Amino acid sequence: MRRSGYQRWKEWADDNRAVFHVAIVISLMVLSCYGSLRHAHKVDMLKHHHKVVEGTVMGFSLPKSPGVKLLYYFYVDGKLYQHEQVVEGLSTLRCRLLIDKRLPVVYEEGDIDNNRLLVFYENFKEFSIPYPDSLSWIERPLDEP
Repeated sequence: MRRSGYQRWKEWADDNRAVFHVAIVISLMVLSCYGSLRHAHKVDMLKHHHKVVEGTVMGFSLPKSPGVKLLYYFYVDGKLYQHEQVVEGLSTLRCRLLIDKRLPVVYEEGDIDNNRLLVFYENFKEFSIPYPDSLSWIERPLDEP
């Protein structure tokens, strides 16, 4: 009796199950590495080819991931850009206090969508921008004046 194409494929798949699983794992690892390298490249480009503009926090939301998602906007050459950024280490009370506050935004010269809102001292330090005293309240514990 002659075997159908499906039966031949099923036998081949059963015989090569381990190879198939290894191929899937390797493919997932390659995709993960590509994503990490792409992110690292975008961060590197932002650090070395950035401009600074003033942005305004217009709201926040609580994503499923850790942190708070800040919604902000800024203008470049008269054009409005709106973005969101997940920030860890901010309480919802601090987020409420940030609404309508102006904070620096760094963006890549060639790719305005590659931008970051600077909130904490470490963010400013990363871009060699002096941390303004007017933002020190963000870093202090909530029970301090």
